[in-house]
Amino acid sequence: MSEKIKISFSANAGFSAVLPYGTVWIDALHDKNSASFSSVSPELWKVLRSDPDFTGGTGKGPDIIAFTHCHTDHFSSRMCREAKSIWPEARLILPENYFPGQLLLKEERHEVTAGSLRLEFVKARHSGRESGHNNYFINISYPSCSMLVSGDTSISDETFSGYAGCHDTDVAFMTFSWLLFKKGRDVIGDIIRPKHLMITHLPFASEDISGYGRAAAEGASKLKGIDDIRFLDTPFQKETIDI
Repeated sequence: MSEKIKISFSANAGFSAVLPYGTVWIDALHDKNSASFSSVSPELWKVLRSDPDFTGGTGKGPDIIAFTHCHTDHFSSRMCREAKSIWPEARLILPENYFPGQLLLKEERHEVTAGSLRLEFVKARHSGRESGHNNYFINISYPSCSMLVSGDTSISDETFSGYAGCHDTDVAFMTFSWLLFKKGRDVIGDIIRPKHLMITHLPFASEDISGYGRAAAEGASKLKGIDDIRFLDTPFQKETIDI
């Protein structure tokens, strides 16, 4: 019997994954506008926090609210405080110390379990000039599925490629920059080899002044062997994945 994963996009690299064993938010709460990337506006946040596809539909909200790193295009402390006031049982996981009771990521690897859900956070080098910041990629798994989230990990990071080569991946959430370079495409196509590929860190298509979406689509056309490639670039976008 197949299982369904429901993915609801927030903005940039943020999403909610409603899984058979719980609801996980990754980099879903951020509110700083920039010239190149979109953020969660007050209007968007109002809709998302009442959307059962985003919150999990059980009334208790997300089980886990996690962040790969705390740059403002991925994380907002204000929005986290608001989310926790609505859903106090949600577990906050991030690599900077902001909140009492949060899980602080500081080791090379952290493993978190929530019932049948297992999240493994692995420290890796951030891409570009901000390589010194605390940055993690995440593997989310339960008995019948494994999902790999790149975060802003550098395409040259050997920890990431080594990890991916030792784990089967059903769904990969990769930032679009991996598609722009042959090295990144090779990691996706030859090492990760996901059944489903979700492309993130794109601005909303209506706000894409830099042409990132077009460049990502061109890069994706060069990938071989991955039949299901989806781009997260539309407000309120929802995707269902059959596992």
